Amino acid sequence: MSSSIDPPSPGGLTARTLSFGEFRRLERPWDELVLSSVYPLPFLCHSWLRVWWEHFGAGQEFVALVVEDGETMLACVPLALRRVRQLGLPVTLGEIVGTGPVPTRGMGLTDKADLVVRADAPNARIRLCEELGRLLERVDVLDLKGVEVSSPTAAALAGAARTLDLSVSPYLALTSTWDEYLASRSGNFRKHLRKYWRELEQLGPVEVARLEPNDDLAVWMSDAAAVNGASWKATRGTNLFRHPQIRAFLFDLAEAMSQNGWLDLQRLRLAGETVAYELCFDFGGRVFSYNGSYRKELARASPGTALTVAVIRSACERGRTEYDMLRGEEAYKRRWSDECRAESQLVLRANRFRARNYIFWALDVKARLKRSPWLRELDDRVSGMLTRFRHRDSPIDGEGASR
Repeated sequence: MSSSIDPPSPGGLTARTLSFGEFRRLERPWDELVLSSVYPLPFLCHSWLRVWWEHFGAGQEFVALVVEDGETMLACVPLALRRVRQLGLPVTLGEIVGTGPVPTRGMGLTDKADLVVRADAPNARIRLCEELGRLLERVDVLDLKGVEVSSPTAAALAGAARTLDLSVSPYLALTSTWDEYLASRSGNFRKHLRKYWRELEQLGPVEVARLEPNDDLAVWMSDAAAVNGASWKATRGTNLFRHPQIRAFLFDLAEAMSQNGWLDLQRLRLAGETVAYELCFDFGGRVFSYNGSYRKELARASPGTALTVAVIRSACERGRTEYDMLRGEEAYKRRWSDECRAESQLVLRANRFRARNYIFWALDVKARLKRSPWLRELDDRVSGMLTRFRHRDSPIDGEGASR
């Protein structure tokens, strides 16, 4: 799809669409725009979008809507358009790049998304929302997942979009040093942290390290994959590295993010063996904890918790303002903070029967089923079982950790 340009709006703003090839050539201005937004997300940076599209974009159309003032980009949203069928009816579906399903991950690999708008250009958000409305002339449904409930986007689309609950993300505001944060927690919390560290030290020498520019990233990522394959996630079939396509994506993503200084990868080694890792993105002054795990036989000593201590302490030392634990309200996250953000699913549709039909069966019914805890648990277990069966011969589970 070649770019097209609309006439200026009364406010002097113009809008155009970009193909993937055109998007690829705009890395610097794209990232500058993302970093100028109110809440910069690593999932909307150029590296993430490019790598995701190269691995999962086959059979889809890339369309980036861009709003500009002269040659200055003020707002954008990258969309993946694909054709699906619902009860036999063809539907053209648009999703923010990265939020669409990939193998074994129906909710995609992007935890949060939004329209990208410069903090000082609120009118550009209005124009971008108008462009989304125009896109419904050829797209049946726009499914915008992972948008924070308090985002200006949710308010801007309130009259036009259906809102569905999607996820909760615990986070920790880093307004002080690690010692000050630790002092604010309960005595029982501090006692357990000391206990975990003592139990690890009883098993052998403990070393915590953060990836440095001269380190071999491929070795670190292979260690992470091996730990992931020996974790409780592997037992349930939910480990990301198990699927070859997702594993390749994660390796390429880590390389791309590290080149921009946005990768924060840390590991804990016990007696020379990597037993826990935490893969984060250091982006826009915040640390986003994307993926991590530990070897399941060490669960009692909780090496994952011990490593998170190092990750948060390091973030405090670098002056980061927040540690975002991302999608999922798991109990282990709530040990660190009681603060949470809620993300919603904003759905816009064309006034066509096939669009209404898709929303009812694919979104409304699914949302009702997800409210049942036992159905969610069953879906998780069935998905994990199928993943383990399909990739039962995968050589990465439990192998490859350097010693």
